[in-house]
Amino acid sequence: MGEAEESSLEQREEERQEELRRYVLQEAWDWTHLSNCLDKRLGAILVKDGRIIGRGSNLCAPPPYGYGDVLPSCPRRNSVRGTNRKKCRGFHAEIFACLSVRRDKHGMSIPVTPADYARFAWHQFDGEKKGARTRRVLQGRFTEEDRERLHGAELYLVGVAYVCDVCQWLLDWLGVTIHENNIIPPVLSIVERKQT
Repeated sequence: MGEAEESSLEQREEERQEELRRYVLQEAWDWTHLSNCLDKRLGAILVKDGRIIGRGSNLCAPPPYGYGDVLPSCPRRNSVRGTNRKKCRGFHAEIFACLSVRRDKHGMSIPVTPADYARFAWHQFDGEKKGARTRRVLQGRFTEEDRERLHGAELYLVGVAYVCDVCQWLLDWLGVTIHENNIIPPVLSIVERKQT
């Protein structure tokens, strides 16, 4: 194979990768619209071997509301970041996406339920003892087959500029990496969306 042919193949592969990246980011953007959070709408997409294997968005349920309900206001709007977590009972998009990959013994998808939202909401990881217990329960939600399915996947995120410690712990434990340069704040997401 000549140098020109190799260069052409490399260029086509780069174009294919860029096309996949744009498609996945658009899908993540679309998932932000499923979030009911009034502060940050996040979309998370898991990709492995060029295929989307999991999707998620962040949800919150400040009492007396349920996950996914339309909210009149954000109870944490004026709070310092990382405080008053119980006020919104936020469920992170990264955890949602990972849980959405699970399968039962027949290979059927296991739905992420409101019970999962409540059990793995952000505030459930507060405190060393409570956080360790919640991590063990979360680990128990994944079979070895689920972990194999997730191992080596890449996570694409839209709407956030960072991943919290709990989500990073889960991604590391599952062998999921965050796709390089893809954590895109909402403003950049809109710009990227207009370019496609």
